[in-house]
Amino acid sequence: KASGTVAAKNTNNNHAERGKDYAPKGVDARIEANIKAIELMQQLMLEGKQATPAQMKVLRQYSGWGGLGKAFNENPNGPYSYNPTTKRLKELLGDEAFRLAEDSRDSAFYTPAVVIDTMWDIARAMGFKGGTVLEGSAGIGNIIGAMPTDMSKRSDIHAVEIDETT
Repeated sequence: KASGTVAAKNTNNNHAERGKDYAPKGVDARIEANIKAIELMQQLMLEGKQATPAQMKVLRQYSGWGGLGKAFNENPNGPYSYNPTTKRLKELLGDEAFRLAEDSRDSAFYTPAVVIDTMWDIARAMGFKGGTVLEGSAGIGNIIGAMPTDMSKRSDIHAVEIDETT
């Protein structure tokens, strides 16, 4: 790089398309998309591979567990039945990750693209061009992912999320 030039940051980060919501609508569709994303994530981690563009489409549909209590109801139809979704999640996640996911169902919510885009528009209007960014409840990273590229390239981004799967 030339003297005085700062290298662009975050060039390998996941960047979302402005105005696009990736998660499907409806409880059952979101639960199914989350399970598919978890299965793919585990496969990629096991193989030590980066996601392809096609795989990123699957991963982007993960929306967290906010509002999806149905996935954690062991007996949705009474005391003598079981929920195959809950069983599958326990198998996929293990005890600790399952507990964290279940705990997040009342507090983790998918932020719509229009809200995220508006927040970044306000930041730009207030003169933000890049700097230190802290996302204290990052979820799957939609807010950071939708950060305008010009801002992202000039920012030190720090993200925190309590649910290890998310």
